Amino acid sequence: MRKLSTKFMFIHSMFLIVLSTFILLSSLHAGTISGKVIYKGAKKGAVYLRVFQSQLPAPGTEAKFQRPDIWMHDYFKLIKLTNPGDFTITDLPDAQYAIYGWMDVDDNEHVNFDPPEPIGWYSSDYGRMEPITLTQEENTQVANIILREVRPFPDRELKTEHGALKRIRGYPVLHLWGTPVEMGYAHGYLIAPQIMDFFEFFTLEDEVGSATKYKEKIIPVLKSRITLTKDLRAELDAMIQGMRDSGTDLYIEPLSREIDWIDLLAINAYGEFWMSRLACTQCAFWGKATENSELEGGLITGRNMDGECDIRKTTVIDFLIFAFEPMGKKKWISFKWPGFIGTYSGINEDGVYCMLNYGSKKPGPITVNHTPVTFIMRAILEEVGPENMVEDAVKVIDHYRSSGGGSCGAPTVMFIAAPYRGQEYPAVVYEGNRFGGKVRYPDEPPTSSPFNIVGSNHFFKFGVSPDKLGKVFGQIPYYSTQWRVTVAINKAEAWARTNKPVGTKEVINLLQSVAHGTTEHSIIFRPNEMTFDVANDDLKFDKWDAPFLKWTTFHFDEIFGKGK
Repeated sequence: MRKLSTKFMFIHSMFLIVLSTFILLSSLHAGTISGKVIYKGAKKGAVYLRVFQSQLPAPGTEAKFQRPDIWMHDYFKLIKLTNPGDFTITDLPDAQYAIYGWMDVDDNEHVNFDPPEPIGWYSSDYGRMEPITLTQEENTQVANIILREVRPFPDRELKTEHGALKRIRGYPVLHLWGTPVEMGYAHGYLIAPQIMDFFEFFTLEDEVGSATKYKEKIIPVLKSRITLTKDLRAELDAMIQGMRDSGTDLYIEPLSREIDWIDLLAINAYGEFWMSRLACTQCAFWGKATENSELEGGLITGRNMDGECDIRKTTVIDFLIFAFEPMGKKKWISFKWPGFIGTYSGINEDGVYCMLNYGSKKPGPITVNHTPVTFIMRAILEEVGPENMVEDAVKVIDHYRSSGGGSCGAPTVMFIAAPYRGQEYPAVVYEGNRFGGKVRYPDEPPTSSPFNIVGSNHFFKFGVSPDKLGKVFGQIPYYSTQWRVTVAINKAEAWARTNKPVGTKEVINLLQSVAHGTTEHSIIFRPNEMTFDVANDDLKFDKWDAPFLKWTTFHFDEIFGKGK
């Protein structure tokens, strides 16, 4: 017994020595991240830093911290600072880290977007969140964090000579009228702070992801490949002048200069050359599909706007309904963000609907003389009516052909629809890129019913060969676009087979079925009635679930109001 006890004590002692040695060695190699939290605004509160950890990747690669890591995963450490200033985080094992911080203005220990609290993260170049690597060889790193907040639209009504910013049913509405110069000036004058925020927080920080990349790659591309009409350029220049006259500080620290017309072009052309999110879905029903619903045979459309989901929730805070009243052209409404004079989601006074999903990419040579698709869609809404809708819309698109023969710099799935009054094709899809395009009709694949049409983010006609079924330009479309369109097709076809009346409730159900946590807003339009519904994501610290949230109904005419 005594020998056993002695042996046990020896083993126990050796274990303690080994454990102590391991702890000592670990502490010697434990890493440190230090830096400064910088905030230049007027808000006050404690600062929290959430430290996220990822295993060291394979040599030559680095970890990527995505939105789900920040929104949904547990953090490794939580650091609290009384005020912005210096911080040091110690005892960090070898790994890669990301740091997300915010100022707790309301003192509830949670991030708040309503109203927006100052937030920030480590990025060496004013861009997306960057990993911080700690190894035994480099176990000390410096990571400064700049806190900034999105500025919401004011609650009070603002007016100028050719524009008004107001709220209707809780939504901000910017009503603009007159010539391109007059509308551009009013646009810039009334919402200059929000234009600045949208460019810096979405276009530059989130979409491009780096100030250096923007200066060295994006600006040269915009200047060398984009073509603007005289009126469009004049409208952008007038917007800059209006912003300047509003008294707003136009200095962009990451670029070391004031905002310019090229930056406004970047807002409007963000999809032309750096598409990073492809997740939208659309549908339309009419005639026999809707005749026994509240629509009485009228047309209804639905769209999820997916993927423009920045960490600051800028695209939710800055969601804006535009009411354009251009001199000598059709009135139209756009659902977009500050600084947009084009659109990806719009309807006009005659009930013409024009909304876009990104489509299938095709490798090929560089092309020039592009007009951004947002501006082409604006031209459709300002010029095309329900009569001869398909032919007239294609004429507008073809007018803007680039050097590659096609008009769409961004691969495009463009839904075009109008009030249903017995015509054969009240809704079609234009599938196109910079090399060409084709119109897809309702009775063509992937659907067989002549009374509905659906689509997601790949082509079914343009670039598709009969001998390569399932492939577009020789490639299999990525999984997300396939499952979303499959769900939409199955619902639409089942409803057609069972003679289920399709109304607003059913379209909401379809939009919910194809949503997956990245839908910043959803839109339903009833052109025969000229009414539409909007659902914008909430401002909770979670994913983007617009179609599951509150829907608000508007009539087209009320968006314009008295106006003048």
